[in-house]
Amino acid sequence: MRWYLKPCNEMTRPRCSLLLADFGAPEGEGMRFVLSELGHIARHAPLQVPEVFVRNGLKYAGYRLGRSFARLSPGWRRKLSMTKGFWTPPRPEKVSTSRQSGGA
Repeated sequence: MRWYLKPCNEMTRPRCSLLLADFGAPEGEGMRFVLSELGHIARHAPLQVPEVFVRNGLKYAGYRLGRSFARLSPGWRRKLSMTKGFWTPPRPEKVSTSRQSGGA
């Protein structure tokens, strides 16, 4: 396994294609989890099956949006992000130009 990645300055998963090449896309594991969850809910609380479909559909939509974040404008990235500060560039520090008066 190749594990010599430099830190990515953007989101790691979509930017570092080496991770996807080595480990594959996580969609297969997610589908196994959803099917397992559906089986459990169908046996124990069948009325919640529609809710499970909606919840997992929205999770998948968010995952796909995150994978294609480069196509989103910076404004949409901030609006849709859980950590909005990640997308704002750091502010430069203010340098004081006033002179200190020294007694001589």
